[in-house]
Amino acid sequence: MRSSRVSTAAFTVVEVIATISLSAVFFTAAALVYQNIIANARSLSSLEPVTLAEGVFENLLGADTETLSVYSAPNHGRSAFAGQLAELFRDDVAVASAVYCLGRNELNTLRPATIPYPSGSDVLDTPERFLAHLVAQFGADATAQFVDYSGDSRAEDLTIVLLQPSGLATELNVLSLYDLDVVAVPGLGNYVAVRRYVAGELTAYYDVLYPPASGTAFLPLAVHFYRRGLAPYEGNEEVSKYMIAEEQPFYLVWWPDPSARTLEAVVDPPEPSGPAGSAVWDYYQMGGRTRFLFTVPAFPSQQ
Repeated sequence: MRSSRVSTAAFTVVEVIATISLSAVFFTAAALVYQNIIANARSLSSLEPVTLAEGVFENLLGADTETLSVYSAPNHGRSAFAGQLAELFRDDVAVASAVYCLGRNELNTLRPATIPYPSGSDVLDTPERFLAHLVAQFGADATAQFVDYSGDSRAEDLTIVLLQPSGLATELNVLSLYDLDVVAVPGLGNYVAVRRYVAGELTAYYDVLYPPASGTAFLPLAVHFYRRGLAPYEGNEEVSKYMIAEEQPFYLVWWPDPSARTLEAVVDPPEPSGPAGSAVWDYYQMGGRTRFLFTVPAFPSQQ
């Protein structure tokens, strides 16, 4: 007599299709993991020993050493770290009460958690006035490293100070501080480090070594655009050409991109269409050199 029982060992068509689909997903994921392993293995081969003067790595990264292994550009892993830092920067700008971009030609040794703001202090509505205030409060510590500028900063390095509301009328609270340093390494190129500090403590960073190249330097790092109609500046040709903001003054800020092959611009972009002597001529060479371009409102607005 034939049994009417159906074997439980058999697979239905639906189960077979589901198994094949899951297998495809698994092998696709495994392939992606394998590709990442290969990419990481290749990136390990791009590490270069970078030796800087005594105390430089201590200032930049808090590392008590003169030599570090650094990834050489182009490196998309470091570019991912740069993207994360860029997101932090945008978040900080969104909640800050004031933003100031300061040019530097020396290592930054001034990363305070608070800044004195005595009664009767000037309104800090431009990077020039903010720098003057730092010099008044911190003296030589500010004078030795920061460079005064109007419009475009041609200093080699950059510090961005973001303030937050303070409960005290005589004190400014520093929300965060970003330092960008470009250090020439003889025979190897340029070492670049962009870092975020909170209360003087390093919280995030990316760094990369760019191989030697000839061409236009990575400048300007920041350009400050003034609000139109500022009588004290209209007679100054160096400032008046940057007075293009209709309502809100702003900065353009550029960070080096670790996915770029060089720090220098090997080929200059086409000349701008703006009239000679306009502000566009001072920064057109930055076009297309990095994906890290920020448009940052400069507030408080100029008086």
